[in-house]
Amino acid sequence: IGRKRRASEDEPMEDPSDPVSHGKLHTIKRNRAAIEKQFPLDKLLATMSKDKLIEAINSLINNHPEVETEVNAFI
Repeated sequence: IGRKRRASEDEPMEDPSDPVSHGKLHTIKRNRAAIEKQFPLDKLLATMSKDKLIEAINSLINNHPEVETEVNAFI
């Protein structure tokens, strides 16, 4: 009584009173909510200062030199 049905015989049944299994479900729900609340990159970039944008672009070019030509095309 009080146990959930398992999807297959290979999976163990979860005890609804088990705080570990409940914590996993809560974490999954919280992560989904965080993903849905992410702002588009262009909106986040618009909030950055000029110095931080320059720092980010320089770091990007240092870590991925293949993008330097594309970045130069915007200048």
